[in-house]
Amino acid sequence: MGKKPWFHFFYLDWLTDTKLSMCEPATRGIWADAICRMYEDKETYFISGTERQLQSLLRCPNLETFRLAVADLQQTQAAQVTIENGIITFVSRRLLREWQARESARERQAACRKRKNENAGVTDLSQPAVYTDNGIKEYNLLSENEGAGMPPSPDELFKRFWLIYPRKESLQKARAAFIKARIDENLLVDILEWLGRAIESEQWQNPSMVPHAATLLNQRRWEGAPPPPPLKGVTNGANRGNMRESTKRIEFDPDQLPGYQQGNG
Repeated sequence: MGKKPWFHFFYLDWLTDTKLSMCEPATRGIWADAICRMYEDKETYFISGTERQLQSLLRCPNLETFRLAVADLQQTQAAQVTIENGIITFVSRRLLREWQARESARERQAACRKRKNENAGVTDLSQPAVYTDNGIKEYNLLSENEGAGMPPSPDELFKRFWLIYPRKESLQKARAAFIKARIDENLLVDILEWLGRAIESEQWQNPSMVPHAATLLNQRRWEGAPPPPPLKGVTNGANRGNMRESTKRIEFDPDQLPGYQQGNG
C-alpha cells in the first residue's frame, strides 16, 4: 500500500495558540484528529456529522468526552463550531484561509485561460519579478512561443523558475518535481513572488538553509507563509550579499545548464 499524502503542520503555531492551549488535553487530541480528517477529505476545511458519527470518526472513547470537547472548543473559540438540526460542524479557520487561497488561484487561472481563448494571438506581457539589490526588478523571460500567443511549455516554465532559484543543485530532480507539480504560467508567477520574499528572509541569508528546489516543489512550500524577514536592525551582510548576488540577472543560455544539452532538453 502506498503512503498517504502528507500535509504541512505548523507545530509552533499549534504550541503557541493561546486559545488552543486553554483547551483540555483530550480536546486537543480530538481537534488534531479532526484536522487530519479534513485533510483526508480532499483537503477541505470543515467536518460535519451527528454526535455519534463524529465521536466514532474522531476516535473519542465515549460520548460524554466528545460533548465536553465540543463545549471546550466553543468556549475557548479555538475552532469555529456550529450546531444545527443535530448536525455539528467543525471549521478550521487556518484551513479555510488556505482553501480560499487555492480557490482564488483556480479562479485566476480559469480567467486567464478564458482571456487567452477569447484573444488568440494577444500576448500578456506581464513579467515575473524577484528581489535584487535595487528592490524588485523585472526579468524579461518570455519565450518566442509566448510572444506568438502560444502558452509556454512546462520546460520553458521550469527554465524561468531555475534561473531565479538561488540553490542550483540537482537540476534533474528539480525539473521532475516541477513537472509533477503541474505548474502553469499563473501559478509560476505566485511561486516567484513567494521566492522573492523568501530570498530576503533571515533564514535564506545562509545558502545552506535554502532547501533544494525539488524539496520545495514536492512539498508545495509556496502554499504556506515564506520564512520570516530579518528583524529590524539585524543584518547579515556577508550572507545577504552572497544570496543577492545569486539572484542578479545573468546572461542566460539554457543549453549551458546540465541536462539541457542537445538531446536532453
